[in-house]
Amino acid sequence: MNFYVLKPFDNMVGWKSHFYYASIEEPILYGSHEICPNCSGPVTPRKLIPPYYISLESNNPNLARAGDFLFTENKSFFISENMKNIIQSEQIKGLEIESSPAHIKTVARIPLEEYVESKFNQYYYAQIHYGGGSIDIEKSGYEYWEKPECELCQVSVLIRAKGQILRDGSWEGSDIFYPRGGLVPLVTEKFINIMKNNMITNCSFYPAETWWKNE
Repeated sequence: MNFYVLKPFDNMVGWKSHFYYASIEEPILYGSHEICPNCSGPVTPRKLIPPYYISLESNNPNLARAGDFLFTENKSFFISENMKNIIQSEQIKGLEIESSPAHIKTVARIPLEEYVESKFNQYYYAQIHYGGGSIDIEKSGYEYWEKPECELCQVSVLIRAKGQILRDGSWEGSDIFYPRGGLVPLVTEKFINIMKNNMITNCSFYPAETWWKNE
């Protein structure tokens, strides 16, 4: 089984020049982190709580439209209504999608009421499943600042790595997920093929076995 990293989570440096993105606007409400069942430490970013207010942004004038993925600075994302319907019809596993759409305040710094084209449709907050597999530290070439104290979540400061490779037999069947011990979400070939077949936009992928954030 081959897995891939979802860009731009592999390298958040300069990503706004390559991807349309969502700026989260006030009022912003945060929930809790997901917690490791073994050490009780946080293992995910804090979840956003509705209602959501966003602006659709781009630092690249050549990006003509927002697309189906809208990434944010806190490593979460919003998906278009088109992608939401595809995920549900294709029974993709690993995403928790809110039922209520976000309130869009502006589109590329233009007030929404002045933007009359219909291609910017509704967007929904999507939370990636945590777990679903565990990183093989040795095969991934992980080098830590300090050895992780918890053997389950393996949270620590990572200095370098060769890739993000799962332990044999640890994958639990999700098509998109944050692996235990991983820094970025992984997706399956099934997920990529569905994205390509449906021409899902504003995302790309990189083989997980050769991934490292400074490449």
